[in-house]
Amino acid sequence: MGTSQKKKENAFQHIVGIFRFFISGCRFHWLFFHEEMNSPSSLMHITWGWLYAAVQIPLTWLLAGIYYYKMKQFDRRMKELRQGDAA
Repeated sequence: MGTSQKKKENAFQHIVGIFRFFISGCRFHWLFFHEEMNSPSSLMHITWGWLYAAVQIPLTWLLAGIYYYKMKQFDRRMKELRQGDAA
């Protein structure tokens, strides 16, 4: 495994760690402090609940894209292994 591949995997793990920290920390905070979710934000006086819901859409697309990319790599590796077993 080359150093560039290790760097990519480390970057991916770092991004996943950030998402895990953000999601776990915010989820419990907003679960127990729902009054804050109903208070207006400084962004056009939209409540924090609507902003949180709006951010979930691009986050879902991003995570789905990362999953698709990683599974594509996994499928490619499995195909190589199967071809190696058949030979």
